[in-house]
Amino acid sequence: MFKKKFLIFYLLLFSCTLSQNFYEKTGFAYINDGKKVFSSLPKGTLIKVTNVKTSDSKVIVTDEIIRNLESRIISLPYTVSKDLKLNRSLPLVHLQSLRKNKIFIAKKTKIYEEEKKIKNNIKLEKISILDLNKKKKH
Repeated sequence: MFKKKFLIFYLLLFSCTLSQNFYEKTGFAYINDGKKVFSSLPKGTLIKVTNVKTSDSKVIVTDEIIRNLESRIISLPYTVSKDLKLNRSLPLVHLQSLRKNKIFIAKKTKIYEEEKKIKNNIKLEKISILDLNKKKKH
């Protein structure tokens, strides 16, 4: 009986956490003369656009949805392409959709020499994790 409850809990947990959609694609952008961002993603989607050659990136919001961009993955205004230093003849970009939640997940850490020295001098008794999403009760 315990195994069945554990299995149901496990399935429920992962069915809730894996339901978020994430879009990531590399391809060519179309540079338009307007001020709107067109893509196949829904209107209002946060996208991080990265120039593949220079690694310059910018976070933008999609303005309108277009299903048929032919061989291009996004249509960017000239001002955004200028900020990203895109080559107008071959504007190769990498797109990543971003989540709107405010949770930060660190991917890389660096320990400085000063921190290594302190680590040896401090006796650690307890480690606790603070949930920043919970509101304080007054």
